[in-house]
Amino acid sequence: MPDRRPHIGVATCRLAPDLDEDGPLLLDALAAAGADSSVGLWDDDAVDWGSFDTVLVRSTWDYPVASRRVPRLVAAVPPAHEPG
Repeated sequence: MPDRRPHIGVATCRLAPDLDEDGPLLLDALAAAGADSSVGLWDDDAVDWGSFDTVLVRSTWDYPVASRRVPRLVAAVPPAHEPG
């Protein structure tokens, strides 16, 4: 049975919902490395950050104006761990 591909959440902000100009390169690189990825707005309550294997905090440029929401994202992100 093949191993499951990791699912990586990519956190961004409302100003860059499709990431920035190099976003497609990042998503392509993740796919080439064998990962599935989904982009989501870091402060969107509809995004279940805990459902991802890991989260890449990418373009969260608006966090200073919404800093009270940062702990919710941090609490929802799965803890990092070493494989093995």
